[in-house]
Amino acid sequence: MDKSSIIFCVGSILVCLGITIFALPLASMSEEKLKNADIPMDAEKIKDISLGDFGRVSILEMLDYYLENPPKNTALETAKKEIHFQGC
Repeated sequence: MDKSSIIFCVGSILVCLGITIFALPLASMSEEKLKNADIPMDAEKIKDISLGDFGRVSILEMLDYYLENPPKNTALETAKKEIHFQGC
């Protein structure tokens, strides 16, 4: 390789490392928040969730709706079930 290619490759690696070093602290969680993430929380204690045009909904309302209206199978799952092995 010529000199400009080596400079470009080394420069690209250094820039990527610099971005990683700068962005990693911004993307990581604090130790206290990480410890609290492992502790389960009662549904009553979780704040209401904003669903945009539908307004704010509590976790218990969402759970009741999910239990009354479970998700339907997708077309992909049903297509997989219809395939049969056609052996010799």
